[in-house]
Amino acid sequence: MIEQGRPLVDYYDRCIFLKEARRYALAETVRICQRILTGAKYVSVNLEMIKKFVADNYEKEFRCPSWKEEFIFPESDEEFVEYLGVCLASNFAFTNFEAPYGKYCVEFPEGKLHFGAKALGAALMRARSEGRPIFSFNYLSQISAEEVSWIFRCCGKDANIPLSIHRFRQMRSFGQTMVLLGYKNLSDFLSAHDFFAFSHSLGGVIYEGFVDSLAGKFNSFYDTAKSKCGLVVHFNKRANLLALMYQSRAIQANSKLTPLRDAQHIVPPADYQVPRALEAMGLIQYSDALKNKIFERKNLAYGSQAEVEIRAANVVVMCALLEGINRQRNSCKPSQKEIMMCELDSFMWFMGRTIKTGLPHHLTKTTAY
Repeated sequence: MIEQGRPLVDYYDRCIFLKEARRYALAETVRICQRILTGAKYVSVNLEMIKKFVADNYEKEFRCPSWKEEFIFPESDEEFVEYLGVCLASNFAFTNFEAPYGKYCVEFPEGKLHFGAKALGAALMRARSEGRPIFSFNYLSQISAEEVSWIFRCCGKDANIPLSIHRFRQMRSFGQTMVLLGYKNLSDFLSAHDFFAFSHSLGGVIYEGFVDSLAGKFNSFYDTAKSKCGLVVHFNKRANLLALMYQSRAIQANSKLTPLRDAQHIVPPADYQVPRALEAMGLIQYSDALKNKIFERKNLAYGSQAEVEIRAANVVVMCALLEGINRQRNSCKPSQKEIMMCELDSFMWFMGRTIKTGLPHHLTKTTAY
């Protein structure tokens, strides 16, 4: 539960973050992922290629996305915050799991096509333009499977959205949990956690961060896997992505949003597009057996050894790249501004969608990503 009577003063500098409460969510997750990769069977990290990427790219201008693309995201900051809730509650699985493995596609407005995650955003904005109160927790808590199917109706053959019934359950569960906990909207939810993503303490009192709350109280955001050697890793991809997207919008010029207090601890979102970019650039390497399975479009079960290793490598390499790039930028004279995970993740995610490689992204039938 959220502690009442939280001090209103800015107490960030006096906060003592707790390992057990995942203040060290990033460091803890990286350590576990490194241990998983130590005995990995299917995935390895190429340290020399990481060093090369850092040397070749540390001076690059990495851009932090504003998430204002027309027809996909709301223009106003206030509406964008509310949009994040329903968007991230339903943000998973955009490639169909059977041949011809079509990508989810939406036409909005007429004549403009969107694919994959962008199609999801366009579908939500289309529903909003049609008068659906998609930002309302009460609406989501009572939404029907038929309504969800209508919202995510596709454009074209083999372009339907996968796991439709699962998406309905995730959206409804998200709305019901928010209503049960008494939150009026997502702004209220973030404010109640004082814009901390991760749990922390002050004066011996533990306060919960909203990423921890989403991962721990909301079935729709649960994303924890167990490796073959028994290590438990909290990827919490969609909860961390919500924090990442919010922070990206909050630090834009003239933004009306309050920046997060602990954005530097956001865990890199571990999905399927970023690993595709990392593998294509030689930063991670797959075994021949795993390559063949991905090439043949075979499902990698959620929580399977190969799938966990891919996501673990995603986290470790992204953190290593961020640290290496910022170390180089700090050593420049004069020093250059450090980049954040929201900039690096956006760069790699776009690369994963556009890079020319013979290997598609891996397929995993899951609601985690």
